[in-house]
Amino acid sequence: HGAAAHGYYFTACPGQSLAVTASTCNQTGVDAGWDTALYGGSSDGELACNDDAGASCSLSGGLSRIAFTATGAHLFWVVVDAGSPDNAGAYTLDVTLQ
Repeated sequence: HGAAAHGYYFTACPGQSLAVTASTCNQTGVDAGWDTALYGGSSDGELACNDDAGASCSLSGGLSRIAFTATGAHLFWVVVDAGSPDNAGAYTLDVTLQ
């Protein structure tokens, strides 16, 4: 989307299945006033993406939320990107692995 993306990486163990959720919905005025996009993936490709989760996620619907299942001994990632080329800045990313 034009701005530099930030990636966060993790692995699952053999035979393990993790429910992954990631969200920028908990932004405050201090850490983000810009439109985010989230992607989740592995070497097998994109597993989830979201740009604008809607009104339930705030910032006029411009924040993002994804969920996917990470299965097996692979490298997985969550990427925070800008929802449009002119957006960038500080953010809060909440990630849950269960």
